[in-house]
Amino acid sequence: GITVAAAPALLTHPDIQQVIRWIQGDLIGKVCFARARASNPGPDRITDFKTDPTRYHQQGGGPLFDLGIYPVHVLTAALGPVQRVTAFSGIALPHRVVRAGEARGKEIHTDVDDNVHMVLDFGNAIFATIDATYCVLSSKGPRMEFYGETGVINLASTVEEPPLEVFRVDYEHELRGWVTPEKVYRGRVNPPRPQNQPHPYTLVDGVEHMIDVLEGKCCLLLTAEHARHVLEVLLAVQESASTGRA
Repeated sequence: GITVAAAPALLTHPDIQQVIRWIQGDLIGKVCFARARASNPGPDRITDFKTDPTRYHQQGGGPLFDLGIYPVHVLTAALGPVQRVTAFSGIALPHRVVRAGEARGKEIHTDVDDNVHMVLDFGNAIFATIDATYCVLSSKGPRMEFYGETGVINLASTVEEPPLEVFRVDYEHELRGWVTPEKVYRGRVNPPRPQNQPHPYTLVDGVEHMIDVLEGKCCLLLTAEHARHVLEVLLAVQESASTGRA
């Protein structure tokens, strides 16, 4: 009779939920492959990181478990369990200098792989690639894209871009292009102003989701069984990278 929910809570994000509904509703046909980005400069080079980031570069830390866990969680929710893993990883930047926060100027020796790239096989010739590194100072690429038989779904990487875009093609009418979904009709002569802006999503939303589950308002999205599979995948990434085998 005990309910257990798992972090991270990214599956409760409304954009992620919409993408999963589209994929499961066959909006873009069979998904052939996906690409996801889970990289950043590393906590030693993030300008708003406040505390000492040394622990992120020691055994037990690293970008695989710090960052890679997020897209693996989303991809396995959208595409199902992973059947096979192939991965490469290593220490690309063995010496780092903290650029901000209380430890600014501190030199760090990297003891855990900071550059991880993986290929996930979901069966039925459905694949996904993920980078999870502390080696990306910036990027203009999407944070995630799904490539289907009849379309593409893009999750934007910046707040300036539409959060979701869909590419569709109609061969009969020679029409192809990107569609930006609109939440409301934009053609009003006198558009109403929102009374209460929704609060921005944070990972703490997982706690609110857990409360809603306990109150019977919704079904649990963040199951322990799913989280265990995500951990299984991440450990397989480490094993594949160290042994050179799928």
